[in-house]
Amino acid sequence: MNASRDWGQFTLRWLEHLAAAAVVLVCGFLVAIVARALVRRWLRRHGQALGPSVSRLVYGSVYYGLLLTAAVSLIVLGVPQAIVAAAFVVILIVLGIALHESVADIAATVIFLIFRPFKRGELIETLGQLGEVHEILMFNTVLLLPDQRLVTLANSRIHEEGIVNYTRMGPIRVDFSFTVPYDHT
Repeated sequence: MNASRDWGQFTLRWLEHLAAAAVVLVCGFLVAIVARALVRRWLRRHGQALGPSVSRLVYGSVYYGLLLTAAVSLIVLGVPQAIVAAAFVVILIVLGIALHESVADIAATVIFLIFRPFKRGELIETLGQLGEVHEILMFNTVLLLPDQRLVTLANSRIHEEGIVNYTRMGPIRVDFSFTVPYDHT
């Protein structure tokens, strides 16, 4: 009889911890959604100079940072640190394997956003394409070509090949070669 009571108390305690963890995660998720919406609204009003790509990076960082905080708060509720750490390691390994080719694109995007070799609206040439930067996305950059076509280029390839930024160079010089006939008959 004692063993069944102990087992019942253990199960009840375990279910209480599980319910508390679920409440914390749901509340953290809701707080992250609200915070992301508030930051997005604030950036729309006051962050026009940042551009849509940097704005997305900022409010995405707020969202995922709050989710991470909610997950770490599980330790306060009694979830062993080893289990929380193991879950994070597994998630990071799965993401690393799934996104191993995209990591270079993300790194190039971060470099573009920090050092700003080009920004929206500037005329650049890269990878054999000449066009106006339409948008800098997380993995790609979209150029608007002179013939009004949009081309999407991988940020890692742009970073490897280099960029010619005509907007920052000032006036653009174009050389034309043509022949003029000498006979005026």
